[in-house]
Amino acid sequence: MKFMIKEKAYAKINLGLQVVSKREDGYHNLQTVMVPIDLYDSLIMSPSPHFILRSNWDLGPEENNLVFQVYSYMKEKYNKAEELKIYIKKSIPVGAGLGGGSADAAATIRGLNKYWKLNLTIHEMENIAFHLGSDIPFCIRNIQAIATGRGEKLTFLDSIPPYYIALVIPPYSSYTKEVFNNFDIIKENKRFQVLIDCLTNSKNELLKESLFNDLEAKVRMMKQGEKPSITEIKTQLIQSGCIASSMSGSGSSVYGIFLNRKKKKKIKQDLTIAFPECKTHIIRILKKKKNT
Repeated sequence: MKFMIKEKAYAKINLGLQVVSKREDGYHNLQTVMVPIDLYDSLIMSPSPHFILRSNWDLGPEENNLVFQVYSYMKEKYNKAEELKIYIKKSIPVGAGLGGGSADAAATIRGLNKYWKLNLTIHEMENIAFHLGSDIPFCIRNIQAIATGRGEKLTFLDSIPPYYIALVIPPYSSYTKEVFNNFDIIKENKRFQVLIDCLTNSKNELLKESLFNDLEAKVRMMKQGEKPSITEIKTQLIQSGCIASSMSGSGSSVYGIFLNRKKKKKIKQDLTIAFPECKTHIIRILKKKKNT
């Protein structure tokens, strides 16, 4: 009997996000810096007479779930008859712009590689990920990177500091497809290059003015009347001691960057008092170097 396989599926945040253009396939070309953070789902794979997918969260229809899609794809590709049970213990909320679904899919690829003893290389696992979703290749390695194209073209970075992150998740969700629907492209400029310079050269004093997310205005418009607003959360993060703040991905989570670990308790306390209806995490950017 095979033994149990456990995988951590790490969330990500976007340090800057520029929507460059709309593609002929209906998707959008992006420029963004994606970094993994120390917030994760746990996937547990164990023997089963037939396939079972379970979670502490409502996963919706099985056929729409990325974990099921990865399992089905790899089972057919590698001609595997063995079935298994996958249990997902979710800590990354859905519709928060943290890449939870992509992280779970990447963890499934890594886990099935071990469970079925496929001996796939990192590049082979990335190729599988590429066929199944835009953010999944990033989540295979969980290494900070500049992402372009739909988000699948990665240039790995080693130079972004392991910032402390105050993450606020409001009690409403935001979904990528809805946010990109009829999205108005902002005219090209050098904002992204300026941000990269700030991040890679630790120009922290310029980060507040440089950090941006093109999708934020659309989400603010869509979520008018929801409390707390994206703007209110960003303002509170700065007032509590963060040096910069932004929305992650297509929302709805908002994060603040801070440098001094001694501020952790105060920032957590301030956010909990200001937004008792939100989930708040004080975490760090994961620091991993490229491993080929």
